[in-house]
Formats: sequence, structure tokens, C-alpha cells
Amino acid sequence: MSDDGLPPRPSVEDTARLTIPPTRGPRRWSPSALVALLVAAAVVGAAGGIWYNHWRVVRSQPVASPPSAPTAPPTVSAPVPELVFSTTNTRPQATPEVLEAGAKEVYCFFSVPGVDPAGEVTAWWLSATKSPVRAEGPVVKDPGRGLRGHIVLRPPGTLKAFESGIYEVGLRVAEEQVVEGSFAMLKGSAELLKRPAGMERYRPEVKDVVVAAGRTATKPERPYVLPAGSSSVKVTFTYAQALSGTAFTVQWLYEDGLIQQATTEVVIKAAEGLGTAWFTTKPPTPLPAGRYAVLISLGEGTPPLAQEPFWIGRQPRADELQEAR
Repeated sequence: MSDDGLPPRPSVEDTARLTIPPTRGPRRWSPSALVALLVAAAVVGAAGGIWYNHWRVVRSQPVASPPSAPTAPPTVSAPVPELVFSTTNTRPQATPEVLEAGAKEVYCFFSVPGVDPAGEVTAWWLSATKSPVRAEGPVVKDPGRGLRGHIVLRPPGTLKAFESGIYEVGLRVAEEQVVEGSFAMLKGSAELLKRPAGMERYRPEVKDVVVAAGRTATKPERPYVLPAGSSSVKVTFTYAQALSGTAFTVQWLYEDGLIQQATTEVVIKAAEGLGTAWFTTKPPTPLPAGRYAVLISLGEGTPPLAQEPFWIGRQPRADELQEAR
């Protein structure tokens, strides 16, 4: 037991023995070493694949300047692999939110900088519970520098056409997976996505967000304070006016830093219902004490539909409760 009454926190040596699952999406790291521990330990029950953003530093040439005023090197982002999907042979700027189900083929446009354009390109259907399955369809490479082109995907398995649902695809170059992406299909999507003139972007309603320790018999009440030593966190929420066949993205924060490995997708099966997501450490290592939060949105990088702060191992400060209102 430490001086502040909290249980001892896991050591870096404990973290080195953990297995980190593959992750997706731009990484944001917490400013403290405890976040490194938490990110290394976090394991989720269901997660999709999104490619990392990579960054490189371009150092400026030495210039004559006083030693007390050094010139900071600028930072620029390097190109990243990308997959974009469409039911037509025209490459869109981004994958539409929903594609019309019933199509007999889907065009998977790819752009993979920094690899040999002569390498063999293959696409694979991904699943959280099954091994990848190679996708059928011709590959067309665009002429010029870099690896760009498209694959005409045919429905997986014995399907004659793409049915409603979420499809995830991994792209391999010379047998090495380089990027992953996904698209959603829904019958009648065009009509469902029509909005009256002037209406803002379609957003489901998410409310009644409740956070609790993974196994507890106590009814949670706000502000949500989980006991010290908790290794599993669960969130439940209700939703309405949602689009069946799409998904909510659930993200977890620790001290304002994103726990990328804990990001989860909750598939929407009806216009309204109850959503559940959780994350846990492996092995059951106590989560660090501090302030956490859960965000529910329609995808990474989109405004949250709902968010809820919670605390583990300590009571919230007055200023934290003020911010949460």
C-alpha cells in the first residue's frame, strides 16, 4: 500500500511480459509512464483494423544564430497507406458512410507509398473470430510511380451479392499486410440517408451511459468511481435513430490520453437498443489510479455522440466534477 492509500502500481518489468494485440488508427499517447503500462496491457473483445499514421522529422540546415535561440526542426507527416471503397469504378475522396447492399462487386482502391510497386497485391477478408480468407477479384495497378490501383472485390464465400453488414479487408503486398479498411452495406441506404434540406449530418441519439467495474454487484451511480485494483471496465448505453448495419466506435481515455488498443466497434443491429463494450488488462493487472473517460462516436476522428468521465482508485476533485458538467 502506497502513502496515498492506493495499491502499488504495476512495474515496467511486468509490462514487458505482455502481448500487445494489433491496433488501428492514429496514435495519441498519454504524457505519463502509467499510460504506457495501460496501453501495453489493454485487450479488447472485438476490434477492427486501421493503419497507423507514421511521422518523420525533417531537420533544418544549420544557420548562424545565437546559441540561446536554436531553430526548432519542422515536422511533417509522411504519406500513409489507404483503402477506399465504392460500388462504382470511380475512386471517391473517401469511402461513403454506407454502400447499397445487393451489389455484385465492390471496388477497393488502394494507395501504398514506400513499397515496391512490382510486389504481388492480394486482398483478404478479415474477421475477429476467423482466420483471414483471400478475396476473389482482379487486381489493376495504375501506371506511374508508387503502388496505386484497385481490386474488384467479389462477395465472400458463396454469396452471389454483397448483403447488409460490415466488411473488413486487409491488403497484402508480397505476402505482408500493409493496410486494413472497412465498409458498410445496407439495403435501401440511399433512401435512409436522404435528409431534408438544411438538416445537419445524420447523428443517432446516445444516452444513459453507465460505467462500472467488470464484475460488481453494486449499482453504479454518478460520478462513477471504480474501486482500486479494478482490471476490467464495462460501459452500457442506450441508443435510438441509429442506422442498422453500421457501428458505434467506443474509445477509452486515461488522463486525456487515448488507449488505442481498447478501441472497440459495437455493431448496430436495430434502429434503437442497448449497446455494451468493455476492456480488460491481460493478465488481470490492476489499472492505474486516476481519471478516465469513455467516448462513443460513429468513427475515430468524428465528434462524440456521448462521453462519460470516471475514476479508478480515487475520488474526483472538485475541478474535475465541474469540467464534467
